[in-house]
Amino acid sequence: MKQIFTLLTISVLLTGSTVFSSIDEVIAAMKTGNAAEVSRFFDNTVEINMPDKSNSYSKSQAQLVLKDFSAPMA
Repeated sequence: MKQIFTLLTISVLLTGSTVFSSIDEVIAAMKTGNAAEVSRFFDNTVEINMPDKSNSYSKSQAQLVLKDFSAPMA
């Protein structure tokens, strides 16, 4: 799980045009599970690789995938 989080974080940072001062914002949003805030830093397409979902997604689709990923387990 930690590796997936790390890879996802790196993907988010490398895919969009992130300013270095915004890295703290991305990290804070990921820690709180705020997919909408994280998706602000996405490019038009985002590649997500997880055990159950691996694909290139549009910005809005990637936000939904991230939201599902960070949702608490019931």
